[in-house]
Amino acid sequence: MDRHFEDTEQAQDAPADAQKLACDRCRQRKTRCSRGLPCAQCTRVKASCSYEQGQKIKPKRQRVRVSDNLETNISHIMARLDDLTEIVTETRSQMDQILKTSQKSTPNIGCPSTNTSPNAASAPHLGAEESLDPLGDSPKTEYEGESSLFGHAQFAATFLQNAIGGNSASEVRGEMTLVLETLHDIVKSQKQKSDSLGSVFPHARLLPYSSDLRDLPFPPMEKIFGCLRMAQEDRFVLGMWIYEFQNLDQFTHYLIRMCSPGPPTELEQIIVFAGLFWLFCECSSLVEDVNVKKDYEEQAFLCRDNLETVLLNIRFHVGSNMDLVYAMSMAATYCLQISKISMAWMFICTAVHSAQTLGYHSAVPLQPESNEKKSQTTWLFWAIYSTERLLALRIGRSSNVRDQDITIPPVQASNSCDTYLRAVFPTWIKIAQIQGSLYDDLYSPGSLSKSEHSRVSRAYELAAEIKKIMDIETEVQRRFIEAWGQNQPRGPNSLIWKIDRVINLSTLTLVYRSIKPNAPGRSISDECLEVARAAMSELSTTLVLFSREAKNSIGASLHVNWSLVQAPFVPFTTLFCHVIETSEASDLEYLRDCIDSIQSMVACVVDAAPKNYLRLFRALYDAAVRYLDARSKSDQTSGQTTLSSPWASENPMNATEATQGSGIVPFTLPQFPQPDSGDYHQAPSSIVPTSTLESQEQLSLGLFGAGVDPQSSNLGSWYYNHHQLMRMLDDM
Repeated sequence: MDRHFEDTEQAQDAPADAQKLACDRCRQRKTRCSRGLPCAQCTRVKASCSYEQGQKIKPKRQRVRVSDNLETNISHIMARLDDLTEIVTETRSQMDQILKTSQKSTPNIGCPSTNTSPNAASAPHLGAEESLDPLGDSPKTEYEGESSLFGHAQFAATFLQNAIGGNSASEVRGEMTLVLETLHDIVKSQKQKSDSLGSVFPHARLLPYSSDLRDLPFPPMEKIFGCLRMAQEDRFVLGMWIYEFQNLDQFTHYLIRMCSPGPPTELEQIIVFAGLFWLFCECSSLVEDVNVKKDYEEQAFLCRDNLETVLLNIRFHVGSNMDLVYAMSMAATYCLQISKISMAWMFICTAVHSAQTLGYHSAVPLQPESNEKKSQTTWLFWAIYSTERLLALRIGRSSNVRDQDITIPPVQASNSCDTYLRAVFPTWIKIAQIQGSLYDDLYSPGSLSKSEHSRVSRAYELAAEIKKIMDIETEVQRRFIEAWGQNQPRGPNSLIWKIDRVINLSTLTLVYRSIKPNAPGRSISDECLEVARAAMSELSTTLVLFSREAKNSIGASLHVNWSLVQAPFVPFTTLFCHVIETSEASDLEYLRDCIDSIQSMVACVVDAAPKNYLRLFRALYDAAVRYLDARSKSDQTSGQTTLSSPWASENPMNATEATQGSGIVPFTLPQFPQPDSGDYHQAPSSIVPTSTLESQEQLSLGLFGAGVDPQSSNLGSWYYNHHQLMRMLDDM
């Protein structure tokens, strides 16, 4: 009030030529100006007094108008949006078609379909401009990779075909022609069904328009906390849960990050959804209440669908960090459990590359880290090391991890009996090291160029190491049984060590398979046959116990798939080829028991992988039985009492090799000899295409080199065909 009065009074006392604005000096110093010329302040300090000349020119305001250029831009944007909407609509319709195709029931293998019309339904690939005809002869797309069981079946069929072609009795060839054609039709039909992209992750959700992975449903937190509490109180839940994590706290850390404010990353979603899927599976197999069991299984299926959705849409242009290593390793483990070998190999290769980039394999860290962090990264590296070595041997490739580059010490065995995983994990690492050496020293093209004596010596060394590991696992099992007392493991966890034994026996069979037999005219040694029989017997017993312990358990289904992926192929085909080679029916009992045990599991698990294995093994078994019956009738008719080698009459050179004991199935498929009757000469072309013969002849010459001896070449051919034969069921 007083200040306003003083300003008014000063304005009245101001001279007539007073300026409207304060002088420049007073405005800069923010002091009161008398607005004279000069002003009182400038006069007192004897400073120059100046005023701004004229007023500031205000910019002229323009009226906002929608110009023709702006209207053109809006029209262009609207047209692009219309095109984008049309593309999204077309993509959604294609995804609907893929999901419908993947959910259709598979045809009966006993009556293979002969419909090869070009108008057959095709399953288009996501993001591709052209669709792939699943019934055509186009090559497999990249995601199929090295699928092994197809090659396994191809090798067995080739072995049987060689036996038929080498038999002098036309009755045997005539009766087995239809069997061979049926077997090849089964192989071809199984290969066709693996050409659909929807079969890779059939449970992936179809995301609606304008939504992303952040909108995926999440299980109720009270149910998650209930399972986490069960995992803390029941050691059997953690026994075989997530072997990438050392303890439950490491997984809980990612769960908290997932539930925190803000959008989760794709890697966090993979880790959490995979962990919750396995957690609900383990808890559902241990609870006794039917309603709670059903509820846990529903939550497990929810997490499984979310996991496959994220895996189907994940971007691989992600920087290397611990989250990426965890996510890719867990994705590979999940794909192994659902028998998607090619996808598992792709994920584990990414995990290995990221782990090596971060220096997890080196004893000298790239940056200072705590002892707890170093222990965590060491455990994680050895986990992906074990999975990668398993898959590398499974598909017949060299490992991406070289033992010479690893400087960190292996994980040491735990003396406590808290979880079976911590006690047996060091033996898994040793088995993984042996699996890498097995390929490098016995079956790689470079090893086949070495002398037979060096390979045999190395094979016996690896066999001794495997037997030593099996003794260690037996001692660990005995110690755990004594420590647990009456509180023995329940559900699928009770048979984990049996699966380990089956896998070890299968690996030992592959080692002995590389040793040349002493008996002339034989391709398989007695040691190999003995171990193969033990592996098949142990597998049959384990699967029967699984069917009793875990009926309708999704956790049991995962463990069964894990064992079927690794175990039965080598022993089964070894005994199959021995039956065809010697016409001894005693080993058919092991094959039949294996088929019966898988049949018992088919009724107890919800996964389709055991059914696929059952179809193939049953077809091979039926072919072997039919061959022995035809061979027996032929021998009775001709009065023969002795059985010759299947390759004895192929040509003089092969016959000589067979009598020397190197009669492993040749790499090149032989043409059938012309029988006396003239109605059979078309059979070879209907069974083995000419392109197959030409490609295998080229591979036989160029794969192993000219300096490889016949025994090594035959061994390499067997190993190559063996892994080509397993391509049938991996990605179905």
